Amino acid sequence: YSVGALSPVVTGSVTVVNVINRASVSATAEAGGFIGRLYELLNTDIAIVVTDCVNDGNVVGGSSVGGFIGYIACGGKLVVSNFTNNGEIGGGKTGGNIGGFAGYVQDIKEASVLNYSNNGFVSGSSSVGGVIGLLKDVPETEFSGISNTGNITGGNNIGGIIGNVDATTSFNLSLSNCINSGNVTADSYAAGFVGVVFSPRPPNT
Repeated sequence: YSVGALSPVVTGSVTVVNVINRASVSATAEAGGFIGRLYELLNTDIAIVVTDCVNDGNVVGGSSVGGFIGYIACGGKLVVSNFTNNGEIGGGKTGGNIGGFAGYVQDIKEASVLNYSNNGFVSGSSSVGGVIGLLKDVPETEFSGISNTGNITGGNNIGGIIGNVDATTSFNLSLSNCINSGNVTADSYAAGFVGVVFSPRPPNT
């Protein structure tokens, strides 16, 4: 539970620059190529900054599995630039919230992912994406320069970029210069970019 090649659990701001992970990571839940879990809801100044990093390791777990991090919940922001995932990321037949970068991202103020490439096979039971599996209650999200060539597969809510966007309030979601050339397959709710959006109102895109 909560396993990463760099750190199992982080409870504050973290900056990761120019790091390559080649180790395989396995956990029952919250498995990440670099970090298993980051959780800090009380501090809105928390920042997760990831620049010029590569994951070459395979990452497997029961739920919340990602090429960089399994699970993020914090009041701050996520800034990713120039990240590549080449590893196989999987949650098995029953594991949900699986992503090439992050499995489950929740309750952060804003997320920005720029110049990201996923070349790995990503699979799980539900909420599976080439970048993020489940994006929940994030009011401002930007994706730019995204390339997914990996095959993305699962039971439901499967997307080449995001598997599932779940929002209880209005939100802004920006996608620009994004390409998906991987096969996206699911029993229900599959799309090249975003598998499904659950929201009380349409997103501002």
